[in-house]
Amino acid sequence: MNITNDIKPVTYLKSKAALLLNQVNETHRPVIITQNGEPRAVLQDPESYENMRNAIGLLKLISQGESDVRDGKFRSQEDVFKDLENSLREKIKSKASSRYAFPERGRIVPELQEQGISQYRELAISPWRLVYRIAEKEIYVLSLFDSR
Repeated sequence: MNITNDIKPVTYLKSKAALLLNQVNETHRPVIITQNGEPRAVLQDPESYENMRNAIGLLKLISQGESDVRDGKFRSQEDVFKDLENSLREKIKSKASSRYAFPERGRIVPELQEQGISQYRELAISPWRLVYRIAEKEIYVLSLFDSR
C-alpha cells in the first residue's frame, strides 16, 4: 500500500471515481476511502478481490489441518500416502511418490503465494489438490480437496 496514493477522502471518490477505478485496476492495490478522516470503505479491483477470497478459503481449510496437528490428530506420512495411493490409484501414485522423496518439489500454493504466504505447498492431481506443510523431516498433509 502506498499511503499517499491509496488513501482518499470520499469527496475525491465522488469527483474522480473513474480515475480511482483506473488506479485500482492498474496497480491492483486497494484504495481506502475515508469520511471525516476515518476509514469507511475499501475499493479493490475484482481480480485481487477474487484472489483474496480464494486465499481465505484455502486458509480456512489449512487452518482446520493445522488445528488437527496441534491436537495430535495426524497420521504418519507413510499412512497418508498409502491411503492416497489406494484411493486415487495410479493417477496419484506416480506423482505422490516423487513428492514423498522430494517434498520441496511441490509448488507453493499460488493463491497464498500472492498474499505473501509461502510455507504451504501443493500437489495437483487433477481434479484434486493436496495441500501440505514441511516441518523439519515431516510432511503434514493439511487438506485434500476437489479443485473443480
